[in-house]
Parts: sequence; structure tokens; C-alpha cells
Amino acid sequence: MFLKNSEIRYFRKVLLGMKEELSSIITDELEFEKSADSYDAALNEKSSNTRVIEKTKAMEMLKQVNMALSRIETNKFGICMRTGDPIDIRRLKVNPVAVCNINIET
Repeated sequence: MFLKNSEIRYFRKVLLGMKEELSSIITDELEFEKSADSYDAALNEKSSNTRVIEKTKAMEMLKQVNMALSRIETNKFGICMRTGDPIDIRRLKVNPVAVCNINIET
């Protein structure tokens, strides 16, 4: 494995923090307010729709975080899934759920 143990611990900590934050977004209750007029009702509906979209994105990202944590456990974290080459650590610091080198994804 090309990553040092301290780097693996760092990424595990980052990913677990991401998991906690995403889980909090997903489990946050949607609150529906009764509106006095149609303008308020429209604003509330837009706000609710935005939160549903946010939760959906959080669920997708949580899947990626869980897969990255699984790759840590199987010693495959930081390895390009297409080429088997190491993913640049600078890329992992920006995107710890990365599965490929940047030049492969483009």
C-alpha cells in the first residue's frame, strides 16, 4: 500500500466526519408549516423541495463515503479502480471518495 498508516487514519477520520454530517442531514425531519396565504405556501413548498433534493444528494454521497470506508478496510483505498495505480494524495485530500485518478475520469 502506498499510503502511510497515519494517512489512512487521517482519511478514515475525514470520512467518518463526512458520514456523521451526511447522516444528520438525512435524518433531519422535514417540517411542514401551515401558511396564511398562497405566497407563504409557495415559499414553504419550495423550501421543502430544496430539502428533499438536499437529502437525496446526501444519501448518494453517503453511499460513496461508505464505499470509501470499505476500501480502507480492504486495503484498496487510494488505488485507482480502473488502472490499479495509486491515486495522488492531493486528489484524495480534495475528494476522499475518489475512485480513479483525475486523468482517467476526464
